[in-house]
Amino acid sequence: MTTSLLTVMAYVEEATFSLAEIFDELEIYRIDDPPLKKKGTINYSKIFAPKNSILSIQFGNYIRGLESAKTIKEGNYEIVTTSGKIYYDEYANLLKYRRVAKYKRPGKGKPFPHQITLIYSYEPGININMFIFRKCIKIAGFKNQEYCEKMIMRLWKYHLQKTSGIIPSNRNISFIFESTMTNKKFITGQKYNLTIINTIFNKLKKYEGESTKILSCTYEPTGDTGVTLKLKSDKPSEYLHVKWTWDDGKFVESKCPTIINQKVDDEQKCTTVTIYDEKYLMSFRYSPLIPETSKYIQAILDKYANHINVTPNPKIKKYVAKFI
Repeated sequence: MTTSLLTVMAYVEEATFSLAEIFDELEIYRIDDPPLKKKGTINYSKIFAPKNSILSIQFGNYIRGLESAKTIKEGNYEIVTTSGKIYYDEYANLLKYRRVAKYKRPGKGKPFPHQITLIYSYEPGININMFIFRKCIKIAGFKNQEYCEKMIMRLWKYHLQKTSGIIPSNRNISFIFESTMTNKKFITGQKYNLTIINTIFNKLKKYEGESTKILSCTYEPTGDTGVTLKLKSDKPSEYLHVKWTWDDGKFVESKCPTIINQKVDDEQKCTTVTIYDEKYLMSFRYSPLIPETSKYIQAILDKYANHINVTPNPKIKKYVAKFI
């Protein structure tokens, strides 16, 4: 069993983020000549910025910091400053005199109008995407929640608390952490007839009635996909969230059972299991459900093994005639 991806949300208590002020006031680390990929986009894996620095930030159509060199070259951007609008052919000179500039993407659309997207240097050479909303912060792509907690606490300590974008201005706020999606991979080493597996789970759902754990089961045999199974997964009664409170210049850890004003629909509550040849993947919200769910899936695969297991054809050794 291996963890492949982790998505963590940090919900804010007793405060709200004003995204416009945070976007304008966060300090951006300047990089004049970032390394590029062949397509002209920035190669963030080769940027070794100082620890806890912000490389780029985007809010709607506005961007500060690094951006794709290819997109910049194609032009039609405009630099927005306090003195007015400076068009893009003066961008290089502008950076020499202003540490921070923001420029606007062309087009009328406003992508993700209710979030800030920033690239944060966790360590030199490790640059992570973070997403700031009015009442929470999101990180995806880690394998351990502890690293996500450190990232968000660093972001607050070195950057967010220094801005005027915290409402109210009281700086003693709390972050409540929850892993909203964890992906784990289980290796079975057995090839399956996925069509039969799909039929078995759909029949189980029908015959078990209201007591079944199965919400749905789908499979598209024409594509390179697995059997997608959705199971009920209610929050365990003993489940506690990690809570970090900023108090007197330091973070204090505690636990709490609930998250105030959190909205979780039925789709987010379910556990998704995708069965492929020789493995199955689980995407779940609550980690205590891992053993129970994996035993449930494995028990069904073992029970119907004679029907679903596929025995690979033995390889026949080919003999080549040799001329003497």
